[in-house]
Amino acid sequence: MLSAAAIATATASAASARCTSWDRMRPRTGTSTFIAPTQYGCMLKTTLPPHGTAPSTTMAVKVSHTRSAEAKRAVGNRIGCDDVNLEAKLLGRLADPDYSHPNLTYLHPRHQEVIAAPGTSVLVTPFFTGGSLWDAQGGSGAPALLSRTDVVEIVRGVAAGVHHLHTRLGYAHLDLSPDNVMWRWSSTGAVQCHSVPAAGL
Repeated sequence: MLSAAAIATATASAASARCTSWDRMRPRTGTSTFIAPTQYGCMLKTTLPPHGTAPSTTMAVKVSHTRSAEAKRAVGNRIGCDDVNLEAKLLGRLADPDYSHPNLTYLHPRHQEVIAAPGTSVLVTPFFTGGSLWDAQGGSGAPALLSRTDVVEIVRGVAAGVHHLHTRLGYAHLDLSPDNVMWRWSSTGAVQCHSVPAAGL
């Protein structure tokens, strides 16, 4: 019987292999490294080369496999690809200054440069150097040292982002977890957090 750690490693290896093949098919996106498995595929850290006036840019790319999304059904008989399409629509709205919020992530301005391979869809968002709140809690084996002030700021930021999502945009956050709260240090040394809005109407 495999331990939880062994199962997690095997799952990550399989997802990494799938994403590596995707990366080979799309070399224009620059270099990519595996971050974590997701429900329908995996998350990559991707660096795009300079293009026009845009400098070299590091971003997070969520790769979803269409067949996996179509095969898995969520609560209320919604199919997985509906969830993927809804997430893409919402991230696009959050990229609009009229709907954006400092504590919600959004579709990256260079997202159109990352082209999905056949049988996949991609969501491109900013990459947060602090990783996830799960990482900060020691989930990746290297806990970050967060002060009480930082913890309060993270909780405040998540609450503000979710409130905006619910009241301004009319969506409910369906996957609020330490994995979906990303953070980084600002230039002033303060902690900044963004929630990834996996959401439903």
